[in-house]
Amino acid sequence: PLVVPGKGTRINLTLNNFYLYKPVIESESCKKLEIIGNRVYLSRNMIEFYEFKQNYYFVLNDNRQDIDDSRSKGFIAEGDILSKFWFRLPW
Repeated sequence: PLVVPGKGTRINLTLNNFYLYKPVIESESCKKLEIIGNRVYLSRNMIEFYEFKQNYYFVLNDNRQDIDDSRSKGFIAEGDILSKFWFRLPW
């Protein structure tokens, strides 16, 4: 299952989810995350878990033809959100 990281969320890093969380972890830690052999390393220190320092969101746009959202850009840090837009469709 997809786990959208939140502040304090601890993720078990595996070879299967490495590329999903790599951009977020590198941005948040300012360190290089890499696979050496079959293990995950953060700045040459082997790690099995990572605990996130802030909340993240998985956002979708309303244009299915133009995939310019979390499907292509990954998780969005809460601090990078400038505003919220609420719109309720009448049913």
